[in-house]
Amino acid sequence: MKILFTIILSLIAFSKQTFFEDKQISNKFTLSKSEIELNAFNLFQKFIEDQGKSYTTIEEYKQRFSIFKENLYRIKSIQENDPDAEYNVNVFADLSQEEFFKRNLMQDLNEEIKSDNDSNNLKFLEYETSKLSVQDLPKNWDWREKNVISKVKNQGMCGSCWAFSAVQAAESHYAIKTGKLYDLAEQQLLDCDRIDHACGGGLHYRGLDYIGKNGLVEDKNYPYKKKRSNCTINQTDVVAKFRGYKNITSDEIEMQKTLYELGPISVGMDATTLQFYIGGVANPWLCSKTNNHAVLIVGYGHSIFGRDYWLIKNSWGAWWGERGYFKLIRGKKICGITKAPAVPIV
Repeated sequence: MKILFTIILSLIAFSKQTFFEDKQISNKFTLSKSEIELNAFNLFQKFIEDQGKSYTTIEEYKQRFSIFKENLYRIKSIQENDPDAEYNVNVFADLSQEEFFKRNLMQDLNEEIKSDNDSNNLKFLEYETSKLSVQDLPKNWDWREKNVISKVKNQGMCGSCWAFSAVQAAESHYAIKTGKLYDLAEQQLLDCDRIDHACGGGLHYRGLDYIGKNGLVEDKNYPYKKKRSNCTINQTDVVAKFRGYKNITSDEIEMQKTLYELGPISVGMDATTLQFYIGGVANPWLCSKTNNHAVLIVGYGHSIFGRDYWLIKNSWGAWWGERGYFKLIRGKKICGITKAPAVPIV
């Protein structure tokens, strides 16, 4: 009898452990509306503790709790409409959609892209279609495995994603060509690229145009300040020089070939739905072709659920998403990801 009791206790313990392990396997938001109403306050307290948040007044606390609770409903809606990805509470959960947009994204720059295309102001190298066939490509490709991708960075409360996208593309292509992976200076673009608007936003390919004409210094010699200052570049500090950049066709098969053949691709996109992204292959139904963010495609793959995806490096810190990266459905031209792809040429 004692042995049977021991076995039963062991099975209960195992079942309990398995239950919590299963709960931890997925980060998907699963609360119902009634559960949100019941648990919102406790979830907010846990959020404050986990994220190290503090509010200076009772009024601010109440305001942030109200926004947090509203965001729980937003997360629920996003999760239900994109069930293969994972969305949940993260450090952005006490920001309204407007605040998140202002701090982390840019105003839509599609009109400026059209203006650039019409005026032909920028000098770029002619793109040649790859001679590779789809059959020549590996099923999965990840440039991180080749040690040519720098650490995940954080743009902070500044709409400088365009500079991060361009500079990190330059870092990788220079490393592929020379074997030297430098941590290059985004601040140089904020200060010295006067066509774009620093924390007010810009276009990644314009950043690549500046890089092609001027080269880049290391971040340690020109550290990031999250704001525009006077341009103080010393040409003797330039460590990475480039011949220019190439615009790539918006065909996703050609983008895949270019990624494999040349290196990571700097792109613009609509990142509105990424505020609460945790992991998985995102296929957000709310996405538009708005250009309010810039990122770096570093790979592609095929998920266990049968979805082709792009592997993308973001600039919101390593704590966000999948250690600073996210996966976006490939082959649907979703979220404007094919709007203006470009690569630097060393």
